[in-house]
Amino acid sequence: MASIKTYKNNLQKLSDNIYKTESFDISTLFLSDKDVVKNILKLSNTSMTKDEIDIMTDDDDEYDSKVSEEREALQAEIDNLETETDELSRQQKKVRLEEESSKLAERSSIRKEATEKGIYPINQDNPIYDKAKSLKKEIREAFFNLKKDLKLLKKNIANSIIETGTSLSGVAILIASPPFNIPLAINTVLMVIDSFLKIIDKLQNILPFLDPLKNISKIISKDNLSKAISPINTIISAILSILSPISKISEVINKLLDSIISILQNKDKKKKILRNVSRKLKKLNYFKGKNGSKVEEDDQSDVEDLLENYIITNPEGPNRLNEFIAVDFKSIISVDELINLKSDVDSSVTDAATIIDDFSETLYDVIFPNGSTVTNVDDNYVEDLKQTYDVIIKG
Repeated sequence: MASIKTYKNNLQKLSDNIYKTESFDISTLFLSDKDVVKNILKLSNTSMTKDEIDIMTDDDDEYDSKVSEEREALQAEIDNLETETDELSRQQKKVRLEEESSKLAERSSIRKEATEKGIYPINQDNPIYDKAKSLKKEIREAFFNLKKDLKLLKKNIANSIIETGTSLSGVAILIASPPFNIPLAINTVLMVIDSFLKIIDKLQNILPFLDPLKNISKIISKDNLSKAISPINTIISAILSILSPISKISEVINKLLDSIISILQNKDKKKKILRNVSRKLKKLNYFKGKNGSKVEEDDQSDVEDLLENYIITNPEGPNRLNEFIAVDFKSIISVDELINLKSDVDSSVTDAATIIDDFSETLYDVIFPNGSTVTNVDDNYVEDLKQTYDVIIKG
């Protein structure tokens, strides 16, 4: 057992040292496990008061110390009643202090009875403590991985965007300039889309780290919350700055795909392109006959490109035996597949944006009629409250 304990301790030390390699370790702002448990109880049971939660969670020394401090404060106020010159004020204060003393005695009695029965305080073996520790671990890991992966992502995406932009410019020229090399344009677009989807995939790989950070208010005090949220906001802003050029690239890809699909679906456009290819072959002196090809050495690569991208054949007719013409594209993908690719490009960007939008949702702090509060709840929580309360939203 001792060796297992040592093993776990060493793992924890190693983990802590790795996290400390970053300039900011968010765990330095975390509440104690017990305070996180209190927050979990509060969020799960909104009607519970702070005193009730303290009764459940504080150990004997902590609870006795709090009760003792409250008793001393009450006694001091009672002792000072004699200095109150106004009789009405003295009587009102006396009634209030007696009520508070009675409530304090009642709480102490409840706590004593629960302790004797072994109900309270909740001990460290309770599953709610496991939940608190797990919550802290998840948020620490998420914050660390988000920062680390974002650095790599920004570098990779910067390079990919430059390469993609250059390739897209080349595709636009292939589509717009005779002889309108559509097969080569399709091949280039497919490579661009593959690279583009890899960028999106890298982005989506880090987005799940955002989800645990939604629970950050459960494990960090209000006083420290802004210190934790500030670097998280910086990270989100960086992701949004990456998403913007990606969206622009997706628009260009889709426009090029639309142009290619339009050409492939338009028989007249297709015939025109094939005629242009045939003319170019003839201009390059690509013939078949007893004298063989007369293509100049400088033109060989142009001919090879055409042969690679188009189906070339001999036309029928006695006067055209030595002639080659283009009869079709060497298409490696159908129109339907291109349309599906368009959908993939759109949905990949939309999915990434949706995850960020979900994380960036509006959160609320709720004050209940009894004075208790719940912080950082979402729209769904507020909608549920409307079934029971009249909800007023301010700010």
